[in-house]
Amino acid sequence: MPSETNHVSLSDLNLTEDSFLRTLKSSLIQDSKSAPGKGLLPYKEKIRRNGKRRPEVPNILRIGILAPPGFLTTTVTKWIVDYLSQTQDLFRGRMEIVPFQPIPSSHVPPYGYGKNHGWDKIIRLTTAPILLGVVDMMLFTLAYNRLEVELIGYTNGNGSKNDQLTRSVLSGMLRQYVRWHCRLSHVAAHTSVYTIHLTPQVLQWYPERIIQNVTNFIIQEPQHRMKIEKDIPITLPEGEKIELKQHIQNIELFIANNIQEKEKAECQKYVESYRCILQKELDSTEKLKAWPCLSLWENVTRRNAYKNKDGVDRGNIQEFLLFQTASRLGPDCGANFVTCTIQQDLCEEASDLSLCI
Repeated sequence: MPSETNHVSLSDLNLTEDSFLRTLKSSLIQDSKSAPGKGLLPYKEKIRRNGKRRPEVPNILRIGILAPPGFLTTTVTKWIVDYLSQTQDLFRGRMEIVPFQPIPSSHVPPYGYGKNHGWDKIIRLTTAPILLGVVDMMLFTLAYNRLEVELIGYTNGNGSKNDQLTRSVLSGMLRQYVRWHCRLSHVAAHTSVYTIHLTPQVLQWYPERIIQNVTNFIIQEPQHRMKIEKDIPITLPEGEKIELKQHIQNIELFIANNIQEKEKAECQKYVESYRCILQKELDSTEKLKAWPCLSLWENVTRRNAYKNKDGVDRGNIQEFLLFQTASRLGPDCGANFVTCTIQQDLCEEASDLSLCI
């Protein structure tokens, strides 16, 4: 078992992230379209530059549940969508609340105003500490591609030659994770965004609080909240709660086996520590206030040619994994209700690097 004197715990890492977590504020902008008892005016159908038509929007609030990919966020998102669907059924056909549709996505909204991204409200999921979410995103991407055994440092933590590969992948994903939140924070300047911090304590022991807070964000009127609490108690599947606890324990074990004591060292002495990478991201972006945010594709070759006839090209595993996460985190300019008009978005979303010039 790892020694406490040689490894860093989740609580140690959390103390180094206050500056980052303070940037992830909620922006509860009031919009007359979403006021109680009022419907939404449908968007006018528009023709895109690629000839694709925007479908007409019904009188319904589109609520984006946005989170980087991961086992933790997938589970929590499922709970939120399932519960909100029950509240929809409770008020169906009545004019007391505006109909709404919760829509999960890992794609960050494009730059621009609400008409560019198509969300009326946004729920942002993040983890505290941040490395809980970054490791979860890495494990999720590995499992999705059946590549767990490729990062030997993850499977047994024995200091094998692939420990450096594990660190390189995690460092790249940490930068992508921070930049995803940077972009979403800019969206919060003009769109109502509610940020939920997923801590190990809340996830393992009080997950119902997450669902309650989301419901309160969407349903504003106290009498409607009381009706929901009375008629629809929050009951989460016990099996899924147990699986989530086990996954958090696996992440904690991974961090204990792979994050060394030198993470606490001064950044001048160990610039490639995760803490120092995070600090550099904050320093170079005025604590995520600078526009545009740093690119999700930095140092990632934009080609989907990381697989050979026998499977994944072992020589390109790092690039392959970072390519996949950048693709899932970046704006989805081809989706319904989404319009990319800013050059930075066209560059981020495109495989043709000439658009970045």
